[in-house]
Amino acid sequence: MSANGSLILIKFGDAGSEKYVLAQTSLTFGLSRDEIVNASKDEDFNTKIAGKLDSTLSFEAFGSLNDDETTKEGLKYLQDSILAKTSEKFTITQVDAEGTQAPIEGSRIIKGVGFFSSVEITAPDNDNTTISATLSISSTPTFEVVPAP
Repeated sequence: MSANGSLILIKFGDAGSEKYVLAQTSLTFGLSRDEIVNASKDEDFNTKIAGKLDSTLSFEAFGSLNDDETTKEGLKYLQDSILAKTSEKFTITQVDAEGTQAPIEGSRIIKGVGFFSSVEITAPDNDNTTISATLSISSTPTFEVVPAP
């Protein structure tokens, strides 16, 4: 099932004090697993086994991560987090097109914890300024399905 990327919402923090990524222009959530090569000179083909899991969350946005929707404050939140080396809870979910930000029944929710490994601001001439960040996920993410109301 495919969804319009503008209806995928990222938020950081605990319930009641979440920081939303507003005016998000891109989102990448990745899972990768190391390969361990089990090689022997006597074998013609290398066998492989699954190694450790790694995961990252990257995004770009025109907006911010706070309620007053100022890019300056959103960038400050990201910079404060990366400088303080704090862990951040995150949630990714698909929301309705009506603007209520209510999760859609049957859609997937991805939750986890990580730390910001990069934070950038890009300010090209005659174009929109964007903020971007990468979160290195520090524990196994969880995957849930939004239940029926």
